[in-house]
Amino acid sequence: MKLAHQQPDHVMVLASGRVITVTPEAEGGVERVEIRSPTGELEVSVVMTPEGPRLRIRALDIDLDAARSLRMRCQTLAIDVEQDAGVNVGGHFTEKVGGNVLRHAEGQTTLHGADVAICAPRGQVSVRANDDLDLKGERILLNADGQPMALTWEEFHARTRRPNDRGNGP
Repeated sequence: MKLAHQQPDHVMVLASGRVITVTPEAEGGVERVEIRSPTGELEVSVVMTPEGPRLRIRALDIDLDAARSLRMRCQTLAIDVEQDAGVNVGGHFTEKVGGNVLRHAEGQTTLHGADVAICAPRGQVSVRANDDLDLKGERILLNADGQPMALTWEEFHARTRRPNDRGNGP
């Protein structure tokens, strides 16, 4: 219902059958621009409210291409992907979370890196497996603060030799 002092909507019909409607002023000081499909479905909506603009886009594909940077800031972010997702980073990747992190996979989870460190400086690390726990390594160090055990006698003597020793035998 339009009030008497409101301006009429401006409507433009595109060759594709899409309809652009501009409502210069609605109840509560809200201004709106809408693009609807030929079947009437809302595809793009820009609603200017006293609190700020609201943007809604429904599209087949959306491509964002920023030459330098793309920043997003919000109170809540929810991403729902029906099929695959991927993140490719050419440099360093940092993830900082102020609360808890839960990662859940219905299938296998793999963490792969040149070096992998797990650190809990103010808590514990818990590993639980319903089946076997398979731990493999060239050397497995438990509660070892120093260097691992030498693999050869030469390495052992090189580590334990005093500066004046001549290294005559084991």
